Amino acid sequence: DINKGLTTAQAFIDQGADVILPVAGQVGEGAARAALDSGTASIIWVDSDGYDTLSPDFRPVLLTSVLKNTGSAVVEIVKTSIDDTFDNAPFIGTLENGGVGIAPFHDLAPRVSAELSAEIDQLRSDIVAGTIVVTSPSTPRCAARPRRLSSVTTCSDGCPTWRNGSPCSARARRTPPPPSSSACS
Repeated sequence: DINKGLTTAQAFIDQGADVILPVAGQVGEGAARAALDSGTASIIWVDSDGYDTLSPDFRPVLLTSVLKNTGSAVVEIVKTSIDDTFDNAPFIGTLENGGVGIAPFHDLAPRVSAELSAEIDQLRSDIVAGTIVVTSPSTPRCAARPRRLSSVTTCSDGCPTWRNGSPCSARARRTPPPPSSSACS
C-alpha cells in the first residue's frame, strides 16, 4: 500500500537514509513520494527500469533500477522452441546472460562520479568473469546444466533443483533424488 511505503520510507529518511530500495510494488511508489518530498533522498527501483515505468514525477529521485530482464528468458525459450532444441531446464538470469542488470542513472547520472561508475563496471566485469562470486540461499549449487528427470528437475550430477533453481528444496524432495546427490551438500 502506497501510504505504508510513504511512512516507512519517511522513517528511514528521518534516520538519515539517503538511498532507499523499496521492493514491494505500490509500496515503492509511496517510498518514491517520500524521497521526492524530502528533497534529499533517492530511490533504487526494482524489476524494471523505473524511469520508464514510474510516473515522470519521480525521475528526479530515481538513482537507478535493479533489473530482472525476464524478456531474455522469453527470447531464449522462443528461440530454442523454433530451433527445436527446447528443454525445460530452468533459466537462471545472470549478468553474463543479461537476465539481470542495473539500469542507467538517467537524470541522476551527474551525481554519480566517474570513479564510482568505473567501480560498478569493474564489479560487473568481475562477477561475470567469476572473480567475484555472488551467492545467496537461492543460488543453485549444481554447476552442470539442469535436465529433467521424472517429476524432479535435476542437474546432470543428480542434485535436485526446482523451477527457480533452488537446490534441495522441499518441492524437489517430493520425489526422491537420484542416489548420487552428494554434489548437493
